Amino acid sequence: MRDAESSASQFISGQHETTDHVAGTKKVEGEDGRAIFLTFSRGYPVSNAELHAYFTRRYGDIIEATHMGAGGGYGHALYATMVLHSAAKIEEIVNDGVCSTKFTINGKHVWARKFKS
Repeated sequence: MRDAESSASQFISGQHETTDHVAGTKKVEGEDGRAIFLTFSRGYPVSNAELHAYFTRRYGDIIEATHMGAGGGYGHALYATMVLHSAAKIEEIVNDGVCSTKFTINGKHVWARKFKS
């Protein structure tokens, strides 16, 4: 009965129990191995929302997180790091996973390459 009360109070307070689904023989990929480094042209800011909308529309629900870089006095980010759910999509987005690839998002140029730590 105590477990039922505990579960009910967790549900009411908005807390959720989580389970580790990455058990067994699967290798866990770190963020660096699933990241793409994006650079923008100075004077042509690209927002987090624009990045998310473009890559989701083009490749599906692949984005785990986007980290916008500092503007360095320019008032907008000049780069971003986009972490994917899986490293398998990197080669599809960045030519062969090695070269830089140019995208045009709302008329603004965005260069993408695999993130190197």
